[in-house]
Amino acid sequence: MGHLMYSTSAGDIAVDRAALHAVETPQPLGSFHFPVDFGFFVDQVEHSLDTHGLSIVAEEHAITKDRQSFFSVIEVDAKEGVLTAAGDWRMLVGLRGSHNQRTPREIVVGNKMLVCSNLCFSADLGRFSTRQTINIWDRLPELINIAVRKIPAAANVQTLRIERYKDFGLKPAAGDALLTDMVRHDALAPSAIKRALKEWDDPSYAVHAAEGRTAWRLLNAVTEAQKPTGTTYNMHQIADRTATATRLLDVATDFALAA
Repeated sequence: MGHLMYSTSAGDIAVDRAALHAVETPQPLGSFHFPVDFGFFVDQVEHSLDTHGLSIVAEEHAITKDRQSFFSVIEVDAKEGVLTAAGDWRMLVGLRGSHNQRTPREIVVGNKMLVCSNLCFSADLGRFSTRQTINIWDRLPELINIAVRKIPAAANVQTLRIERYKDFGLKPAAGDALLTDMVRHDALAPSAIKRALKEWDDPSYAVHAAEGRTAWRLLNAVTEAQKPTGTTYNMHQIADRTATATRLLDVATDFALAA
């Protein structure tokens, strides 16, 4: 998968779900400290997915060096048929939590996701959170169900968006103008415009050029141009710029009307 970001140099450890279950859950210290087993949290998400006709395709988990926090990214699909028919993207569920109250129990849902052990935690379709207090067992199942119930409708909207982008042709000059507008709205860094133009004119991946010059090709050009090229980068900024680029393309393609 490769969606989960963690730092081995900081002592973060990639683990499987069995290892999550093996992490010791401390006893509650009071009404404002009521930790939940890491593995159990993932199990509950899987149970909710199952009851909503979804299944886990792949999963990634990591724990911090002190074994006090965990982070997960799960790829999901429909148990019957397919959730993301185009195959151009994946529906993801991100999870995190801690035993030392560093973070609450949280879930994010989307196809654009940032889950990292440095506490970056976001997605484009929803974020749900609850504090780990004495009543967490009453709140956690419904929190999970609310997040999971969003997935099919969100997947449908994204499928329609991509179909719209692929069907929306752009002349070379129109694409150039959109890329300039993305710099103006901070969806693309000025330093990345040359790389974006190169990807717009001559994509690095043949699949991005399959439908010719379209809004889909332009979005992929922007995404490629945004990829970090050095050792220092701001993942929050990249996520925000990707979201802005999508909003601008929604307007350019009249996607809100089409959907």
